[in-house]
Amino acid sequence: MGGNPCIMSTYTGGSGGESYVALSPKLPAKIVPIECASLNGSAMRCKSGTFLGHIGDVKLSFDLDCNPCTCCCAGQGCLRQKVEGTGSAFLFAMGTILTKELAEGEVLVVDTNSVVGWQDSVKLGIK
Repeated sequence: MGGNPCIMSTYTGGSGGESYVALSPKLPAKIVPIECASLNGSAMRCKSGTFLGHIGDVKLSFDLDCNPCTCCCAGQGCLRQKVEGTGSAFLFAMGTILTKELAEGEVLVVDTNSVVGWQDSVKLGIK
């Protein structure tokens, strides 16, 4: 429901030392690593379909937005991916990637199609 297939492949390292797996997004894009442990117990809300994979204890689920204003006008739809846990998650996005840490009460105004993900402690609104 969050934009990824309901069945995903798993790869487990072999017994002969280090094992390698290469990841690539389905589009010409950049991979954005998210250390879930650094989120201090909160989750990331992500644009539908941006999840690439994860290592460690990461739970991929979905978030439902029932507010008609943000659901229809904020560019994220009513179903968004939700990533949480203690491992590393990998998202993908096209173009130049900018991460911005918001101070308490700070407001960032952006084009609705330009957001890849946000921590669930961030309030999404429209202007």
